[in-house]
Amino acid sequence: MKAYPAYKESGVEWIGDIPNHWEMRKVSRSFNLIGSGTTPKSDNAEYYDAGIIHWVITGDLNDGYLTESSKKITQKAFDEYSTLKMYPEGTLLIAMYGATIGKISLLGFEACTNQACCAIADSPYITNTFAFYWFLANKQNIIGLGYGGGQPNISQDIIRTLRISTPPLPEQRAIADFLDRKTAQIDTLIEKKQRQIELLQEQRTALINQAVTKGLPPSPDRRGAGGEVPMKDSGIEWLGEIPSHWEVAKLKFLGNIRYGLGQPPKELKNGLPIIRATNIERGKIVLKDMFYVDPDDVPENRNPYLAEGEIIVVRSGAYTADSAIITEDYVGAVAGYDMVITPTTIDAELLAYALLSQYVLKNQLYLQRMRAAQPHLNAEELGDTTIVFPSTEEEQKSIVSYLDIATKNIATAKDRMKKQIELLQEYRTALISAAVTGKIDVREWKVVSREW
Repeated sequence: MKAYPAYKESGVEWIGDIPNHWEMRKVSRSFNLIGSGTTPKSDNAEYYDAGIIHWVITGDLNDGYLTESSKKITQKAFDEYSTLKMYPEGTLLIAMYGATIGKISLLGFEACTNQACCAIADSPYITNTFAFYWFLANKQNIIGLGYGGGQPNISQDIIRTLRISTPPLPEQRAIADFLDRKTAQIDTLIEKKQRQIELLQEQRTALINQAVTKGLPPSPDRRGAGGEVPMKDSGIEWLGEIPSHWEVAKLKFLGNIRYGLGQPPKELKNGLPIIRATNIERGKIVLKDMFYVDPDDVPENRNPYLAEGEIIVVRSGAYTADSAIITEDYVGAVAGYDMVITPTTIDAELLAYALLSQYVLKNQLYLQRMRAAQPHLNAEELGDTTIVFPSTEEEQKSIVSYLDIATKNIATAKDRMKKQIELLQEYRTALISAAVTGKIDVREWKVVSREW
């Protein structure tokens, strides 16, 4: 895409040069409506029960067009809080602080907001849609102007002082039309790739479940007289048949189960790593939010140290029943509050795959974990989990080798899709930034090409 014929300095470092005929307009002098809201007392049911007035909080903002608010308030709340104002459809909302800082949305309905949303609208100089794309493109730069500690805040005062690179109104509309179309095309591609990732995950789940309940695809040396592997009733209604030479056993007879360290000792910056629920993601250990402790504070009698081939299972919380096998990379780490399985009479890697399968997770562990008000799983419940497995070590290892290759291929495909999504998101961001700061000229895009 071509650039404009001539440029001038914008006076704002992170905007750079802008086309000669563009202006830099201060928000406070461009929008007639700049405001916020408040939060009615949360323990007063009269302010919320059967509310009909849309009340937007920063958690609702989605970097897009907002079609619904998660909460509503009553007329009584609106009448009793003078700081609540109704903002018209099309108003631009910006999250000023909290976990969603910098998030924006265009209101698709009339609404009021809480105190963390800044609302701007009603400008004779800047269309709301152009402003939306401009704020979206400059989100990180705006957040960088914030104040405070680890989590910065921006304020109405900061937003009022911002200077927006502003083309003439017809050009703003052309830029917004261009970005509407292009971002929609990119978003469609991203959605397709995200769906492909979901399908790959479903394929992985089905592949594991099939292998750990029915065995490998039939081969000539494993077939019976009818050309298929001989089967028998597993004795479990929801599982059905399993290969005739397989065994059925409770997990407690296939290995030892123990609890980890429990409440960890005082954190130490460069100490011994603890593997906790937050480090376990459905079959793998991820080094995020790591917690380290002084080895001298670890009670030996708790037997908390992890060995290669042991399996750690999340005991409670949102990740309950997730599990991962310990590889040599994590030998010597400490198990936190969770449970540890030491397999004794079954291949550890086969058991690790079984614990990820639908027949174990969906049909057994998920049912157990939801018996309490909060998801929870104890050693007795884990030990009563039914496991089916080949009677020979050779076949167990064959299944593991098959699944290692198959799941690795799926993981590679998923990683490729994730990278493509990342590149599309980067391109989307760059395209928006280039358009709203005048680095590309899109005024004739409809004439030149409908597929720019």
